[in-house]
Amino acid sequence: MLASTFFMAKQVKTKLALNPAPFRHPSPVVGSLLQKARAMEKKGVKVYKGNIGDAAVRYPPSRKVIDAGISLLGDLSHFRYGDTKGLHTLREKIAEIEKVSADDVIIGNGASELMQMLAVAFAGKKANILLPSPCFFPYEVWSDFLNMHGVNLEPRMYACDIGTSWQPDIYDLGSKIDANTRAIVLINPNNPTGWVADDKFLYILARMVEDVNSACAKKGIPPITLISDEVYRDVVFEGHTKSMRDVVDVRKTNLVVINSSSKADRLSGLRVGYAAVSGPNKAEIVESLFNQAGNRLAPNSLGQLFYLKSLELAHPGVEEMKSSLRRASEIVCGELARSNKIKFARPKAGFYLFGKVEGGKWRSSEEFCEELLEKKQVLLSPGTDFIGAIKHTKLKGIFFRLVYLLPDDELREMARKIVEFVG
Repeated sequence: MLASTFFMAKQVKTKLALNPAPFRHPSPVVGSLLQKARAMEKKGVKVYKGNIGDAAVRYPPSRKVIDAGISLLGDLSHFRYGDTKGLHTLREKIAEIEKVSADDVIIGNGASELMQMLAVAFAGKKANILLPSPCFFPYEVWSDFLNMHGVNLEPRMYACDIGTSWQPDIYDLGSKIDANTRAIVLINPNNPTGWVADDKFLYILARMVEDVNSACAKKGIPPITLISDEVYRDVVFEGHTKSMRDVVDVRKTNLVVINSSSKADRLSGLRVGYAAVSGPNKAEIVESLFNQAGNRLAPNSLGQLFYLKSLELAHPGVEEMKSSLRRASEIVCGELARSNKIKFARPKAGFYLFGKVEGGKWRSSEEFCEELLEKKQVLLSPGTDFIGAIKHTKLKGIFFRLVYLLPDDELREMARKIVEFVG
């Protein structure tokens, strides 16, 4: 009777008590602007999409890789749950590349799953992680998701400077380190800027971490782990860069190298990435990742087969793609340079340009990109979420990320429309 009376009472719609963090971070890439663009396309409007960095759309994976992978599908064991760490033959191949043991390689459903696992691994009371600004935005998002119930991972952004082609400010980075810093993330080559680290920068950063850890050891403070996101390592089309594995002394410093099948191999839809772990405390890191990986049982078995074949064939088609990307970047940069209100640094890798609009009327990056879509049918990603929570004079203003994965004529037209819009 009481229950009946309760449910007969006037119903008032209330909100669920859900974690508020996901609502604070709508994706700048597949959020509301993309939905508006799709609605425009349904009405027959031509939209120039410069928002999502999916190389496979413009540069499909090699037929050699596809055929080699298909030939293995007759083995029905590949349709079962696989090893929690990942296919052993794939881990052996990655171990050979990364100069680690196969036992110290964890395969993820895309590199992004491993980034999330690492955020969980390094979270703790008052813990913080250093991230570049601009940054691949999920790093900060996942850190924020963890900040509850006494478990923290404060995302601390260190500034990168558009005036030095978006190179990180090593002094600003150093100033953000304290006794609670658990990891430093370096994205090299960088998404969203296309910056590529030179040898000097890599050695300076490696020695800085080594010196800090030496001081921490004397005080009983946990060491800092260096996380090197090298997803675009094989898509450098101007100059070169080293892997952090060739710079860091792993006898003294913990290092996690992240890579993926999505870029050089153009297998983005198969969602395969890896983390290769080395250093004095590698066993702890691997165990944390393994325990987390066990909760989803295993990574994508079929995707791993195709990725293995692509690695064995040394990324077929990547050289042709890099040549095309160099030309695409030249087209976009050449057109944007016609406006003295658009500031940018020419990218050297990947397929992104991160630019700034000066002297405009827009109150925010979101407003700029929304109006650009409405008036010029150009879809870009607002720069706000890539910059993150940082107060730095060089990172104030209207920023945008442009993806140059369209055909050359469409890229040229897209860039011209941006210049016309900015004025």
